[in-house]
Amino acid sequence: MELITFPDTHLSVAYEHVSASITVVKPMGEIGGSYQASLMRGVFVDLINHGHCLLAVDLEGIDMLDSTGIGTFLGALARLRRPVPKGTIALSEGPECVMKLFRMLGWTKIFPIFPTIQEAEEWLLRAEPDYAHRRAVLENAPPFRAPDTVVRAS
Repeated sequence: MELITFPDTHLSVAYEHVSASITVVKPMGEIGGSYQASLMRGVFVDLINHGHCLLAVDLEGIDMLDSTGIGTFLGALARLRRPVPKGTIALSEGPECVMKLFRMLGWTKIFPIFPTIQEAEEWLLRAEPDYAHRRAVLENAPPFRAPDTVVRAS
């Protein structure tokens, strides 16, 4: 498991690639305020940009999460789903204060949340073939080409 520590913050992130596209991510500490949220966002963006599109996130190590921090999860999910779905995020339950925030915002309907990280991984393993097919279609699609004819209004 790789560990990223961020000096002068109460945030560190461990991650492990358990398959070609599934990565377990374990944030630890506080994801609150714009600085820590931007650090967490950077971890998600880096993983996604390197083709790790199925993320199992273990919420157990999070001590504090505010609305800015929770937004990083939604931002990562949006990045995985645009322009077409190429991946997703499954979460494992964390401390009650974290789960309460997910429930209050109604995000338990957006993210699949499992009692353990192992169950989140198993769910992603079942979803992996479908997302692998979508990514292959995207990679083999011809590039967008603008039409040769331009219609201009008079």
